Amino acid sequence: MMGDSANHKKKVDDAKSQCNVPDRHSRPFVCNVCSAAFRFKFTLKSHLTIHTGNKPFKCPICDVRFTAKPAYKSHLRIHTAEKSYKCDKCSAAFLYKSSLTMHLRRHTGEKPFRCTICDAVFTYKSNLRVHIRIHSGEKPFQCTVCGVGYSQKKHLQGHLMVHTGEKPYKCSVCSVTFSDRQHLRLHLKNHAGVKPYKCDVCNLSFLTRCQLKAHLVTHTGDKPYKCTVCGCAYAQPSSLKQHVAEHTGEKPFKCMICGAAYVYKKLLKAHVRIHTGEKPYKCTICGAAYTTSRSLAKHRQLHKQEYYCKICSSYFSQKKSLDAHLLGHAGIKPYKCKLCDATFAYVRSMQRHVKDHSAQREHKCTVCNAAFVSTGHLKKHLGIHTGQKDYKCTVCDMSYRVKASLKLHLATHIGEKHNKCSVCGVAFLARGYLINHLITHTGDRPFKCKVCDATFSLRGTLKIHLSKHAGFLPHKCGVCDAAFQFESCLTRHVRVHTGEKPYECEVCGVSFNCKGNYKAHVTAVHKGKIEVKCDGNSIK
Repeated sequence: MMGDSANHKKKVDDAKSQCNVPDRHSRPFVCNVCSAAFRFKFTLKSHLTIHTGNKPFKCPICDVRFTAKPAYKSHLRIHTAEKSYKCDKCSAAFLYKSSLTMHLRRHTGEKPFRCTICDAVFTYKSNLRVHIRIHSGEKPFQCTVCGVGYSQKKHLQGHLMVHTGEKPYKCSVCSVTFSDRQHLRLHLKNHAGVKPYKCDVCNLSFLTRCQLKAHLVTHTGDKPYKCTVCGCAYAQPSSLKQHVAEHTGEKPFKCMICGAAYVYKKLLKAHVRIHTGEKPYKCTICGAAYTTSRSLAKHRQLHKQEYYCKICSSYFSQKKSLDAHLLGHAGIKPYKCKLCDATFAYVRSMQRHVKDHSAQREHKCTVCNAAFVSTGHLKKHLGIHTGQKDYKCTVCDMSYRVKASLKLHLATHIGEKHNKCSVCGVAFLARGYLINHLITHTGDRPFKCKVCDATFSLRGTLKIHLSKHAGFLPHKCGVCDAAFQFESCLTRHVRVHTGEKPYECEVCGVSFNCKGNYKAHVTAVHKGKIEVKCDGNSIK
């Protein structure tokens, strides 16, 4: 691994020498504001005027001011000199022959400057110099507020607006504002439906050349960006950057309101909307507003469906799909399993059930001997015994064994509940929750226990009930012999031994060892005027 690192450094040094990029030690004059380094003292002195705003050189003709004398002299030529070098392809004219030569490359498509590391080609040497910083990791432009570094000055300038909150570029169509003009231009193309960059392999179109380039890798399978820690390879540098953050734990983008930290700026932006209540993504058909573009895209799919269920607000593209769906609400189950007495409202549900009969459960749990069809199901099950919860919420530090549970939990922070019951008006985060809720109106209890004939409205409730017959109690107390079905029950029980009472009433100071007792106290004594956060701490 060390050899790979040394080889990579040699390639970077060779690439730098190709485009005359001087080493850091050959730039002894360092700016104390942004850490940019220069070879000459007068260059540093000229650079400092960027930070001070001082522009001592004034054009006597048009009053434009400049920080450096060379820029001032170059500007004067606009007024005094004739642009004798003209482009024969368009009407552009230039003062210098070198400027015309560079301009002509736009027409010819010539890209003479090639990166010796990844073979990327560029029209101008300055672009190659900036590109090499991707390989070297050099980030000379640093933010003085949070210390984040950038390879280009324009990226730093855009980043500074995160701290100031400035978004001067406004969309004339939907009023969304941006901190960068280029982001606004791309956003406007979304409204216009313009996607000029087309893939020659699958005919998909994209907004930008970068998006097309990223897409083409899916056809070639090329993964040139490799992690120096574990050797994992990625198609895009952004994917590698995200992966490296897993090793370092670095989260440079922090919320100034609650301190939550993120690997990417876009995640921070989405998080900040939790505090501000901003919902910039609006549906042009019905006016519904959302905090993320992903939520809006999901909502738009509903308008494309023609058939609508008046009971649970589900949409369908075909009438036969709606008819089959309505059977579930009516309690009609025409599909019967040939191997057992189970019946189903939908043919797909029956097909999944039949697979359970035929599947070989070769993957066994070494703790409780439970058997599973796949290693994925076994791994998920083992979390019950180990208590391992790999999926953590970045907002409130709650953790979950399953990724789907984390996604549902994150929706509680955003507060979007699109699945509304047409009977009583209660809204839910997920459609599955709504379907389970609808059973409370119908009174249907389709799941029956074969041991004691008890019936249940949900399959999950039946599974919990069956474990009582089986005597399956995996969570054991380390102090006494008590055992429990669920980890949460064991956690509450342990507080009996420790005396811990984490739920404290902020009104009267009384403490409780479980949330249920705390809620009951608030309802009975304080008339429910206190709410409970997701981490268990009470707030008014």
